[in-house]
Amino acid sequence: MRSRSRSDGGSVRIDHAVMPPHEPDAFTSISYVGSIGVSFTGHRRAVRQYVHGPTVEADIAPGASFITSSADLLWLRVREPSESLELYPDRELVDAVGAELGASRPSVLPDVSAKDDAVIWGIAATFRAAQLGGRPMTDLEADTRLRLLLRHVLTTYGGLPQAARPGGRLDARRLSRVVELIDTRLEGRVVLRELADVAALSPFHFLRAFRRTTGLTPHAYVTARRMERASRMLHSSERPVWEIARRLGYANPAHFRMAFRRAFGVAPGEVTRS
Repeated sequence: MRSRSRSDGGSVRIDHAVMPPHEPDAFTSISYVGSIGVSFTGHRRAVRQYVHGPTVEADIAPGASFITSSADLLWLRVREPSESLELYPDRELVDAVGAELGASRPSVLPDVSAKDDAVIWGIAATFRAAQLGGRPMTDLEADTRLRLLLRHVLTTYGGLPQAARPGGRLDARRLSRVVELIDTRLEGRVVLRELADVAALSPFHFLRAFRRTTGLTPHAYVTARRMERASRMLHSSERPVWEIARRLGYANPAHFRMAFRRAFGVAPGEVTRS
């Protein structure tokens, strides 16, 4: 069964899709030019092709980011069911953010394939939660996160320079160390002091820098990562909800259920195991 939802959030079109396996002579899908997206599901030997380009067959890790710029990206063979979210920002907004960064001509989104990018993932996860009805997002929140996303994409992959004074953001190496620590601690305690130490900042400055970098507080980011792991555990194991909640640091299953519903719009007991 295929489920797809689209919405226009002012300066961005949002395309969230849950899709069946892909086969060339059956069901396939397309990531169109201008998209910034995340595959929330992992895939073995997925086959994809830019229009008029070579066919690529490679594994895709869950949470991998894709940006299409030069041509539409055709998804030809994906053996497992998939979930993705793609953002299509307006051309005018891309140019406006580029101009803010000092671009002398219209900005072009880069082609990015299967990158592990904490900023793109975190922002996509918040838009997905809003799409699923778990956590509403105001127009101001959406615009702020979208501008943050475009600034990140254009400076990290698009060749535009970072501001001389980056405004207290985490650089890529510090953010990578922080996210790596978070992911190793999802089934234990995540302590703010330890995250700040990894970033070589005080807790106060770390809190501000992390939010300016990802658009999320450390607590919100950790919760989103825990809910992502919880979803995979619910789909792939027979563990009861209370056990998964406890493994992910929730002593109170009711708090876990509330966080899960905010992330996915459904209770964990409603998840269908695959």
